Amino acid sequence: MKNFSKIILVVAIVFASAIHLEAQNCRGIDAQRQALPTLRKQLGDLEMVLDKTKAYIKLKGKTFRFTIPEDRVKKPGRNWVYFVNDIRSIPDRNVMSYKNGKFYLSMEFEGDKKEYKGRCPDCLKRFRDSRAPDFNWKSPRIAKITLKPKAYNNEIYFQVTNVDLSGKFEMGGKMDDFLLPMLNGMELKLRNQMERQFRKILNDKAIRPQISKTFDAFVKMNGLKKVNSIYTSENQLFFCEGSALTNTNKKI
Repeated sequence: MKNFSKIILVVAIVFASAIHLEAQNCRGIDAQRQALPTLRKQLGDLEMVLDKTKAYIKLKGKTFRFTIPEDRVKKPGRNWVYFVNDIRSIPDRNVMSYKNGKFYLSMEFEGDKKEYKGRCPDCLKRFRDSRAPDFNWKSPRIAKITLKPKAYNNEIYFQVTNVDLSGKFEMGGKMDDFLLPMLNGMELKLRNQMERQFRKILNDKAIRPQISKTFDAFVKMNGLKKVNSIYTSENQLFFCEGSALTNTNKKI
C-alpha cells in the first residue's frame, strides 16, 4: 500500500510539473542528443595551467592569467614554502556529460610528480630543494565541474556550481605530523582557485554571448521569442517564457 501511495505521489508531481511547464510556455530539447553536443563544441577545448608564476585558463582564444599564492609552513628551525608546480590540463581528454539533470565537464591533468613543490628558502643552497618534501597528485588527476544552465536578459549561460577533484595528494618524502593539516588545506585552496577561474571565464562578456548564440537555433525552432528561465529533467533541457516555475520542477 505504501509503494502504491508513492507511485501516485510521483505521478501527481510529474503531472503538476507538466502543467506548469505548459503554462509557462516551455519547450524542451533532448539534453543528451542536442544540448550536450552543442555545449561540448563550446567548452571542449577549455585549457588550464596551474603554476606559481604562469597559471592561466584559456577558452576560445581568450586567456586569463592568475597567481596562486605560496603556502608557508612554520616549523622549528627554518620555515618551508610550498607552491603549485606546472600542473597542465590535457584538452584532448576533456569530457562533457549529462546525468540526472546535470551537465558536467571533466578535465584531466598531466602528472610527473612534484605537482606541489616544497622549498626551504633559508637553508643552505644545496639543501633548499631536498629539505622540504614534495606533494604528488596521484592519478586519476581529474577536475569535475558541475554546470547549471541559466537565463538572464534573453541570454543562455552556464554557471559553475561545484568543482570536485579526483586523485589524492601524497607526500613524496617523509611525512611529518605538522604537514598533515596542510595536505587537506592545500587541496581545498586549489579546488577553490580552480572554481573561481572557471566561473570567471564562463562569465566573460566576450564568451558568454558566444555560448548563448549556439542555442538560438533551438529557441527559434520551438517558436520562443524570449527565454526567461531554464530547467532540466532527467533527459531534457527546457527553455521557458513567462514567470518562474513553482518548486514542483526538478532544477539543478
